[in-house]
Amino acid sequence: MIHLPSRRHTFIAIAAVISLSGFGSLGLEKSASGQDQESVANDAATVIAATEAMKKATAFMTSQVAVHGGYVYDVSLDLKTRRGEGTATASEVWVQPPGTPTVGVAFLRAFQATDDQVFLAAATQCAQSLMHGQLESGCWTDRVDFDPNGKHTGLYRHKKGNVKGRNYSTLDDDKSQSALRLLIDVDRAVMFEPRGHRTS
Repeated sequence: MIHLPSRRHTFIAIAAVISLSGFGSLGLEKSASGQDQESVANDAATVIAATEAMKKATAFMTSQVAVHGGYVYDVSLDLKTRRGEGTATASEVWVQPPGTPTVGVAFLRAFQATDDQVFLAAATQCAQSLMHGQLESGCWTDRVDFDPNGKHTGLYRHKKGNVKGRNYSTLDDDKSQSALRLLIDVDRAVMFEPRGHRTS
């Protein structure tokens, strides 16, 4: 097994999603430029292989790495250690980039490149995780804690947080802005339908 650096383990799989998402239109672009049939066929095979690799990475991220659809900065290879700017508990996800909004954007890019609902569903989970952590004061802080008794659980708008929890919204380090951008982009991608599924 390859030893990886200590930072951003979470994004090893998702980096593949971001970098490979550009393959979604590769075959069409090259065929339009007059490539021979064999090259176009090879490009099509590459697109299929890249999409399948992205789907595998997404399945791993959503089933093994995510917590309630959200993410932290780093996850150790054995998935036991999770970190944001500090150690994250088993019930915490990070809002501050490169946390949940950043991963959600990667899934959206994959969806835009492939039109595969797997990626849209993963992005929607990220958005729902952020919605859970919206503070009563209107925006977000650095993290969301899904444990009502957690040390960092906030006073969330849905009233399922800690009534004495943190309730200070922050714009520092792109926290609230990145959350809002992802929510807007996911809403647009699902065509503003409340359940996150397109009817057509």
